[in-house]
Amino acid sequence: MIYLETGKMSWDERYGMGRYINELARREMYDCVICANSQKMFVPNIEGLNIISLDDSSYKKELSEYISKNMHKGDVIHFPANLICVDVTRFPKDVRIVLTVHDITPIFYYQNKKRNGNYFSNGKRVSTKQFEENLRQYLPRADRIITVSENTKKDIVSYFGIDERKIITIYNGIDSRFKQYSSEQLETVKEKYGLSNIQTIMAVIGGKHKNIARVITAFRLYCKKNRNNKLHLILVGKISKRTMLLTCFRKSKGKIILTGRVSDEELVDYYNISDGFVFVSLYEGFGFPLLEAMACGAYTICSKTSSLGELGEGYAYLVDPTDIVDIADSFKTIRKLSDDEIKKQREYVKKFTWDNSCRQHIKVLMEVSEF
Repeated sequence: MIYLETGKMSWDERYGMGRYINELARREMYDCVICANSQKMFVPNIEGLNIISLDDSSYKKELSEYISKNMHKGDVIHFPANLICVDVTRFPKDVRIVLTVHDITPIFYYQNKKRNGNYFSNGKRVSTKQFEENLRQYLPRADRIITVSENTKKDIVSYFGIDERKIITIYNGIDSRFKQYSSEQLETVKEKYGLSNIQTIMAVIGGKHKNIARVITAFRLYCKKNRNNKLHLILVGKISKRTMLLTCFRKSKGKIILTGRVSDEELVDYYNISDGFVFVSLYEGFGFPLLEAMACGAYTICSKTSSLGELGEGYAYLVDPTDIVDIADSFKTIRKLSDDEIKKQREYVKKFTWDNSCRQHIKVLMEVSEF
């Protein structure tokens, strides 16, 4: 039996982890999904897939009991997120564990920040101290560790001292809805949003590590140095109070467009109508937005650090995410990509498919079941 344990984790596909577990579950590689009662209704309805739902309030205890009573030699349980809510040291030794680690952002960014060492993951507040303690327990016990980038693999090896031979990198996939519009479609969409005849660069809002404050500050610096420029900054996503205050700066008035939350369809629209896309996070485990923007034919600017440097090298304009001048200067490079560049970018993004990712997951799960 191969189990997928998602616990109280949201299956909401607006979040990277939600998208990840949905794509895995749809490929029929699991015999059973174990989740909290509150999430059962969101699990895809797949013929032959058994769903075990446990009470939210006593989930940890019930999961431990279920594993002890029902899992046997050769069974494999896949924990698809960084967080596991059960003591794996009490697992039957014959039960094989596969753990996916998407990133260790809390350790490299949030650990010594404010907010009492907490960060948000999959829409939930998480203690960074508990995050590190859990990984120190889970990583040595796991039979295989899956990472979504070589950078995350490197970080795990260097920070936790894990043998790299038990870690395999499997990249995420990019949904096929992210694609470039035709010239006719593009004009129609630009008119729809009132953005015809202006140059735009887009950024996606998220947690503090997304570095939006520096993007806004760099944009203001660019506008100050280039007073006659026609560039507008589109900020896509939920706006925090701090972001709102920064965008109200008088010299940026009218040059920054706030969209608020957008639908999946609207997100594709904004990728397409933007002349450039800037993604200068301080740390990423993968980087969906970067590849999504590339798939839509956008000129891209990204951090040269963490997984973004890994994914963007040779395709995006790389900058130091801590250097506001470097970010501001990168806006000068924004241009329409040539047909050859778009073709090269499109062929590159085609490598990142969920079918390919899931085939590699199946291979790992089957190999571990035969240990």
